[in-house]
Amino acid sequence: MKYLNSGIVPFLYTIYFKININNNKFSGKIDIHLKVNNKKNSIQFHGLNLDIINLQINNQSISLNNLSYDKLNNIYTIDYNLKLDDYVLSIEYNGLATDDEDGLIRYVHKKSKNITLYTRFEPIAARRCYPCWDEPSYKVKYNTSIEINDKSYNVLYNTDPLSINNIDDNNILYKFAETIPMCTYLSSFIISKFRYIEAISKHQIRLRVYIPTYIEDLKCGDFALECGIRALDYIIDYLDLTFPYNKIDFIPINDTSAAGMENYGLIFYELDSLLFNNKNSTLGDKRRIAHVIAHELAHQWFGNILSINKWNNLWLKESFANYFEHKIICELYPSWDTPSYNIMALLKTLEYDSLCMNTIRVKKVNIKYIESIYNKLTYTKGGNLLNAINSYIGEEQFKTNIRMYVNKYQHQIINNEIFINSICENLSIEIKTNINILINQYINVSGYPIIIYNKEKTIKALFNSIQLINNSIQNTTQNTIQNITQNYTHNEKILLPILSNNKYLSYMRIVYDKTQFIDLISNIKTYSIHNHLSILDDLYIIGSFKLCSLKFWIIYMHLLINLLLDDTYTNIEQFSYFLIKKIFEYIKLFNKIIKNNTIFNKLVRDPFNRLINKLNILFDIANIDIYQLNKPIYNINNINYGLMIFLLLDIRTVFTNNILYKMFDLNMFNLCGDINNIMIKRIIINNNVLMSKFDSIIIEYPHMREIIENNIIYSKNKKIIEYIFNKEVINKQQIDYDYLIDIINANKYFVELMTMYYIENFNTEKFNKISHNNIKYKRLSNVLLIKQSNLKLINKLIHIIKTTDNINLYESKHALFVKLYQKYNIFNIFNQYN
Repeated sequence: MKYLNSGIVPFLYTIYFKININNNKFSGKIDIHLKVNNKKNSIQFHGLNLDIINLQINNQSISLNNLSYDKLNNIYTIDYNLKLDDYVLSIEYNGLATDDEDGLIRYVHKKSKNITLYTRFEPIAARRCYPCWDEPSYKVKYNTSIEINDKSYNVLYNTDPLSINNIDDNNILYKFAETIPMCTYLSSFIISKFRYIEAISKHQIRLRVYIPTYIEDLKCGDFALECGIRALDYIIDYLDLTFPYNKIDFIPINDTSAAGMENYGLIFYELDSLLFNNKNSTLGDKRRIAHVIAHELAHQWFGNILSINKWNNLWLKESFANYFEHKIICELYPSWDTPSYNIMALLKTLEYDSLCMNTIRVKKVNIKYIESIYNKLTYTKGGNLLNAINSYIGEEQFKTNIRMYVNKYQHQIINNEIFINSICENLSIEIKTNINILINQYINVSGYPIIIYNKEKTIKALFNSIQLINNSIQNTTQNTIQNITQNYTHNEKILLPILSNNKYLSYMRIVYDKTQFIDLISNIKTYSIHNHLSILDDLYIIGSFKLCSLKFWIIYMHLLINLLLDDTYTNIEQFSYFLIKKIFEYIKLFNKIIKNNTIFNKLVRDPFNRLINKLNILFDIANIDIYQLNKPIYNINNINYGLMIFLLLDIRTVFTNNILYKMFDLNMFNLCGDINNIMIKRIIINNNVLMSKFDSIIIEYPHMREIIENNIIYSKNKKIIEYIFNKEVINKQQIDYDYLIDIINANKYFVELMTMYYIENFNTEKFNKISHNNIKYKRLSNVLLIKQSNLKLINKLIHIIKTTDNINLYESKHALFVKLYQKYNIFNIFNQYN
């Protein structure tokens, strides 16, 4: 990525937008106030797809012949001699809103026909909306005015309006309060029709949750408002630094490019990541909403108040938001067992990290693939790094140093060195050295340590990467450990306390020899749920790669399940939804590798079936209709709700099928979204109910139509799938990428249909009218590649994706390796196109 010339620094943007809501055209005028610190003979700024019609410097016209453009880097250059002084660069231009690409997006709601225009600028799309210094190292104040041609619409911005004036019968002008200095990608506005609910935090910050006018029930915003207020107060108290504005707005948009976007004081959320409806939404939806809200609020400090200097330091905002997201939810909703939720994400990230060559901190950011830096490493691995530091120096010292960090550098640009020095404040030289080593290894080295105890019980850390898997593919595992690069070293003084105190949050795997394993199982009763999750994963993954015996994992599973079958476990609250779910996932994985294994069935599957029967009895699932009495199921606090839903939805036994039919016959709808989804999804999966049987449900409960439509995708009935394919792909002028991706993720037959159609038509008008830079189109390409299991089709997809630059191949490798590395040599496939 090429950066703008240094020495010229903008300090104020005065912007006037004139936007026609009825089409995709807009015009703008911007005055950029500049300070020239070094003599220059040119001015550089970013712009993309803007038609510049007039240039002035200090009110003197500049010929457009003096303007050149670097298309590859989106940089305009004006030839002009500059002295050490302040200047005002004035630019008039025209621009276009897009249907889905980054920049200014124009969206028309399918049913209500309501129009929404909103900005999506992160990471480098502000340049599509106005000329600017579109790099995170520039923090600039904004004076913004927006004129629209329809008074029935509202305009929201980072700040509240100073004035709203009628220009004529149609046009209205909003002039907004000046912002504090902020990066371009955080500037934002939205034009739409909304209502809102609001509350005031104890720190006197007004929080509003906006709800589109086509949604009648304002109560769907209640949970977001309650969660937002509590999270906002928590993070202000924790950091001892208030929010710089007196308002924060939560805005739902019909967009799934991201669950949320942390625009300063104007946070955008994907619709289902903000609004909660008891009839349609599930417990999983509620958890997701809370996590996204906490994450985006944390960004108001980490990313907004403290801003990164370059995009390759993205971790300095995303890892911190991830860390505080989990910390906030642990505090606000302790019954949700957020540590286990965190561990599940961590285990997926370990898998991802072992199967790609990415690092948290990218050495060089490619403007073409800049979105690829937003990955599991930046979020979860980086968040775990902060957990490791917290564990090492202690919660109170960590909190003290984080407070000093945000208060000292508020509204400034930060980098790695600033953070490292801040987190090490008031610590010994030895601890500073250890933390410095730990941070640099986490962010600059791919993979994770594999810990091996020798007889003296010292630790060796070995690097685990694609090389390990490649050796496994080539069947050369005998000397795998010796062949792995030895330059990855962890300081024992950091690893040992983490290993002993917080194994379940440690970013590592352990190889157990026979002696160590005997010690492990002898203490199995003393481990927490979190340690069981981590140990089980270590034993399975390490055993799969033949670094220790897979029998260790089977024995541990057998002993753990029998422990849960013990008479001491008689209360449903003693059982963890996450642990039961993980055991069930392992059993399914093992069955795919080795079918009809008598020993495995005897040691693991049969005891697990007995455990499920025990849980069904403890829940009294046979009499589930009792939960309909007195009060809604969501308010029942004396049951492990997540586990009950899991038993009904995922454990597909004859027993639970019978219960679901009973629920259906009892007409147990309107309890909550979870129960509605369970009944519809399970019946459709089993293909035991004709579509016509749902007519009466749709008439009585209109909200069920959406649940039914969404769950049809789980059917094995090829005629139903072909019907959906023709309806959503063949006979549709505009592709609904979000819905297609959901179907592809859920239905194998649909993957076959869509892959063939994609290969045959990717270069036709239907696909070409959407730019190949379109985020959702890239996601469709990605998910087709990941879900496909036919080697010939994989080859064709990779060739298309590579030649059209639709995706960063490294992001797809991880999922393909997990699925196919034992069957095909995927390395050779990718190397053809790298």
